[in-house]
Amino acid sequence: MTNSPVVAAGPGSAADAYGHGLVGLRTVEVRPGHAVVALDVAPEHLNHVGIAHGGAIFSLADQAVAVAANQRGRTAVLSAATIHLVRPVRGGARLVATAEEGHRGRRLSLYTVRVTDSGELVATVTGQTATVADDSDGTTGTPANP
Repeated sequence: MTNSPVVAAGPGSAADAYGHGLVGLRTVEVRPGHAVVALDVAPEHLNHVGIAHGGAIFSLADQAVAVAANQRGRTAVLSAATIHLVRPVRGGARLVATAEEGHRGRRLSLYTVRVTDSGELVATVTGQTATVADDSDGTTGTPANP
């Protein structure tokens, strides 16, 4: 059995590096079970018809879930998700994803994410996370499923 360190997600964390460095995401607000992450839609986020690529919107929602899920001494990863894109987004828009925890279990948790553009709904995402390491009891990153 190998212990893996539990990494908190949030502004400046290693878990935030992908979203901030590569995609351009910004973590705006964090508390256990809740996160707000923003994305300014740039030309590199657009698809061949000139609207935000669904993958860019999904990455935003995924990051919001990751930040919300990794605030209590546990390392959790997205294990299932469903996205519903409800309106197109043009370049220059500022998207905001708000993730809320709906259920927190020992191994599986559920999150709902609302992605908005100037308060208008753009997408909803439901996500399930799986806990892969748990340090909430003060140990050092004990794998959740040894």
